[in-house]
Amino acid sequence: MGEIFEFDFFSILLSILYLVLVLGLLITLLSYENKVKKNAVFSLCWAVSFYYFIFLVNHFFSFKSIPPDTIYYASIINDYWNNYDTWTISVKLYAIINFVPFQLSMGYPVVFVIFNIFFFYSGIIFIGKSFIKITKYYDVPISNNFMMQLFFYASFYPVGIFVIPTLLREGSMVFFFGLSTFLLVETFTAGNDKKWIIRGLLLASISLLTLIRPIGGVSFLTGLFVIYMLKIFKSKSMKKIFYSLFSFIIFVFLINFIVDYFYNLSFSFAWIEKFRASHFELFGKESYGTDLNWNGLFNSLKSTLLLFLQYLFSPFPIIISKEIALQKLIPLFDAMYILVSFIPLIFITKTKPLKIILLFAFILLIIPSIFETHISGAFRHRMNAIVLLMPVFVYSINKFLLNSIKKLNANQ
Repeated sequence: MGEIFEFDFFSILLSILYLVLVLGLLITLLSYENKVKKNAVFSLCWAVSFYYFIFLVNHFFSFKSIPPDTIYYASIINDYWNNYDTWTISVKLYAIINFVPFQLSMGYPVVFVIFNIFFFYSGIIFIGKSFIKITKYYDVPISNNFMMQLFFYASFYPVGIFVIPTLLREGSMVFFFGLSTFLLVETFTAGNDKKWIIRGLLLASISLLTLIRPIGGVSFLTGLFVIYMLKIFKSKSMKKIFYSLFSFIIFVFLINFIVDYFYNLSFSFAWIEKFRASHFELFGKESYGTDLNWNGLFNSLKSTLLLFLQYLFSPFPIIISKEIALQKLIPLFDAMYILVSFIPLIFITKTKPLKIILLFAFILLIIPSIFETHISGAFRHRMNAIVLLMPVFVYSINKFLLNSIKKLNANQ
């Protein structure tokens, strides 16, 4: 790890400078449209500092290995122009999008870690603000300390702690996902005079999200379209339903084109079976779901459900062996973090905005789960959906505790 993340006197000074600037930018972003509470600022500073602290501890003591892809991104940061042409199209696109941060890192991968943490918590801020805005729109009361609690909750996201302070794409992915979600909520709540500008920015943000992680962009567009279709069908306008169905057909062709362009695939259960089976040779024991039954509708639905559950709760041994699961200690904590986070959702009121968010998160999980074949990829690639659900988890915990206190007081 030390060979990739090397410190010297200049990189230390640069890291300190950027860390201060990043905190300033995040606080400024947090204060946009809202009065900033001190406890939210302190919680944000804690979250950023904690991620960077864990990175430093891991750097000097190497208790957690870094992902192999880190080497690729480090080489581009070290020498952008000489190494750029040697990598895959997805890495090149990521490098282009992060051209400025890469150059500001001055050839030090260790400095870019700070930018990655900045991207992640910017995404969290966008997601948090989106949740506040949509709950206010539906007159759903939330805690005055919501943002403080959200940052604190995000700071203990196990996979985030070890994936975000690296050079991988997840930080940028969460940034554009959060920005896209914020702009999507803005189009829903803003006045008509601003909507076209916001829609243009939304399209640009989704495009960048798709370039960084194609399946993430496809899932976002699918979720957006499903929610739109449900809204149209509820209106019971035959004209709107006709145009919506026509748009849906165009949308399916568009999605098929995007997926075929990036992944060279066409949707069918037979293709999925071959696709997943072929990845056993690539990943060996790290692959999963390579021998599922896709013959017939019932078996296909059963296999889809198993893949969804394995993707969401990896590395719990749902369709993987216990031996593989026990080798993934930090991801096991991550799976428990997610499982425990879901429990309070059972007890909260099923309000409309929460239903919409849960549906959107489900789509963000179900589509990638079908194509994810590497157990270690599942931990990182489900991050957008988990980040989207974090505000819901915080809200549900508050709601659950409040209801418990009320019941306790009533029984006394």
